[in-house]
Amino acid sequence: MKWLNGRDATLDTAQEFLDEVFQHNKPRTVVLYQAGLKHYLVEIGYKANDIYFDAVSPEAALPEWHPVETVTKLINEAPNPLLKAVIAVLFDTGMRVGEMLKLDYKDVDWSNGFVTVMGKGSLPADVPIYEKALDYLREYLKWRFKKVKLPSETMLFPYDYYDIWRMLRVYGKKQGVKLRPHILRHSRASQLRLLGYHLDDIGALLRHRNPATTQMYAHIRPIDLKKKLVPGV
Repeated sequence: MKWLNGRDATLDTAQEFLDEVFQHNKPRTVVLYQAGLKHYLVEIGYKANDIYFDAVSPEAALPEWHPVETVTKLINEAPNPLLKAVIAVLFDTGMRVGEMLKLDYKDVDWSNGFVTVMGKGSLPADVPIYEKALDYLREYLKWRFKKVKLPSETMLFPYDYYDIWRMLRVYGKKQGVKLRPHILRHSRASQLRLLGYHLDDIGALLRHRNPATTQMYAHIRPIDLKKKLVPGV
């Protein structure tokens, strides 16, 4: 399939493709692509009820994202260490949920603050993770091994895509916000853009193969940073 461009057909790569389509087409066209992708994924073995994309409505204009204050509030008020860790790790690293679900304990460089993720094309990449997110991850692991009996003990998150998707959706609904794995990725990129980071740096963090994909964040103008600065002279 041309849209895969050498990538494996997964929910993550399908979502990434929709994000790319979003940059060059009207929202109504993106909705049609969503339907086509869902049909294709069912054909290759996915169950229809397990396929969820970040919804694009005909009225949509930009990828959805939350300001850092909202994400911080979601983490602080999360009812358990698992949910805190999932939100913190996805937001802090900007990684795809499929990448997070492949993480093994040994993939985390706890001392230097990096996570080795297996990205598209099975290529490993070192992604920075900061101390606060690592703290949430440590607390989750203490809680998990003390209170929850789960298999695959070396895996950090022994769940499937739908488990995480549903967990975030339900919690977001209780908090009155739309919460999906990919929205956290968009939120991290948008936060960095707001702070004045160059699109190339944001693309490097998100590991976009096509620089054009990062252009979705160009709608956040660095001039917004002016509100947070003092005059230079």
